[in-house]
Amino acid sequence: MITRRRTLAATWPMPPIMAGMLTTSQVAYARLVADETRAKGCFNLTLDEAADRIGTCRKTAQRAQDRLAELGWITIEHRKRAKGFKHLP
Repeated sequence: MITRRRTLAATWPMPPIMAGMLTTSQVAYARLVADETRAKGCFNLTLDEAADRIGTCRKTAQRAQDRLAELGWITIEHRKRAKGFKHLP
């Protein structure tokens, strides 16, 4: 799994000034967000799906998402549903 994460992070041409602000897992998550957004126009994977794709646990994907939002590189939209139903990804 660490190989997948490092490969994703290393094969993406992120400027060094930006990459210096992130961990390897966060760079891999940013790459996944960029690839999905480019392909589909939006990023609507769950944290579990994103974690599986970059080779991390759910909590690490959550931290990466929070860090990117903190830097202002992404915005997070919480799509709540009626009580008793799971929220949309």
